[in-house]
Amino acid sequence: MSKLQLLLIACSFALGACGGGSDSNPPPNDDSTSMVPPGDMGNDSGAGNQSQFVHAGATVTSTCPTCTSNTGLPNTNDGDDATFAEATFPMGGQAGVVTTRVDAADGVSFPAGPTVGARIFLAGGISVVWTVTINTYLGDVQQESFGPEDTADSVAIDVTEEFTFTSTQPYDAVEAVVQYTAGSPIIGPINTRLFEFRG
Repeated sequence: MSKLQLLLIACSFALGACGGGSDSNPPPNDDSTSMVPPGDMGNDSGAGNQSQFVHAGATVTSTCPTCTSNTGLPNTNDGDDATFAEATFPMGGQAGVVTTRVDAADGVSFPAGPTVGARIFLAGGISVVWTVTINTYLGDVQQESFGPEDTADSVAIDVTEEFTFTSTQPYDAVEAVVQYTAGSPIIGPINTRLFEFRG
């Protein structure tokens, strides 16, 4: 037996004796949250854009005080860019805001690094300006805020965009705040759609 083989055998015994190598029963984490590694955001072709929230037992909530309807919330976290939640603002308004948030299950959080935000549709309207702000939270404490990013629509063109940013802090929730203002009362209902959260 060569000296190299004897050395390898000795190292194997030493690692086993001191608990080195792979441990199938790691010690419990003192932290109450479980950090989930970054997921694969995929490309921009639909279901490949699944966020980590899809697999993290997440819940989606939304508020829109002036909306005539605010439907389809589960669609914002189903891993499918073809489905969406839709908030509709009434005719005659000049301002409105819808806030939609996805929260991971209790005790689950994500490290900094992934792209966070949402894929959002904004309906066109004469003199309508949409503003989108993306916020991240950890334990209900705001971590980062990106925006507001303005999308002016003076020629009534519908827009679908990725409002996303690279996170630099850990988080367990992503929030999209979508607001519109109009120079004069809108002549018909106007809507926004949130297709899918990113994160």
